[in-house]
Parts: sequence; C-alpha cells; structure tokens
Amino acid sequence: MNSIICLGNRFVTDDNVGVIVGYLLKKKYPKLNVYICETDTFYTQDVLYENKSIVIVDAVSIGIEIGSFIILPINKLKAQSFLAHDSTLFLNTNTGFLFGIQAGNLNVGYGISYNIKKNLNLYISEVCKLL
Repeated sequence: MNSIICLGNRFVTDDNVGVIVGYLLKKKYPKLNVYICETDTFYTQDVLYENKSIVIVDAVSIGIEIGSFIILPINKLKAQSFLAHDSTLFLNTNTGFLFGIQAGNLNVGYGISYNIKKNLNLYISEVCKLL
C-alpha cells in the first residue's frame, strides 16, 4: 500500500494545509498509512526509507489559483523548487506523486485561505485516488 507523507508548518498559514489534510485523512480512513511529518526532515527521511511508494501532500507556490492543486510524478521533482520544503528529500524515492496545493498566504500565523478551506474534502478524495 502507498503511504502518504504530509508536510507543512503549523505556524505558517497556508503551508499548514498538508498537515491539515493528513489529520483529516487519518480521521476518515484510520487504516491508511498517513505520516504527518510537518517540517521534520529526519522523520521524513525515515518514512521515505521505509516506504518507496508515496504520495506527498504539501503546499506549493507555482502561480496558479489559490486552492488549486497539481499532481506530479515524484521523478519530476528532482529539479523543481516550487515546494515549500526541500524536494531533494525525495531523490531516492522510486514511485509516487506530489499532491501540491497552491498556497496564497505564507506568512506566520494560524488558519488557511478560504479557497483552500472550502476544498479540503476535494483534496482528501483526490489524494485517495492516487493510492
């Protein structure tokens, strides 16, 4: 079974979306392998070492409409710099996808943008399709 790695910073508004999606996935589907790594690169590396097929949920900044999402194969991340977190973590990952959610506000603070909040159920559904 694929594992889901959820990245984000709880203290940086829209960057928290990966963490929020992770907790919602765990609540709705308790048997899924969901790892809420937040910004902990060591934990993320451990999870990657144990799971070669993954779905990464993270905020991205690529200039599309706030709350929109992209799905990219992991092998396309090698030279990309649009992730809020270090994409070099995923260089040795064999298979999987990035589920990237366009952030609007990346300032220090709590809460997420309205366009992200209204799409949370859609994100959960779309991430599950990648498993």
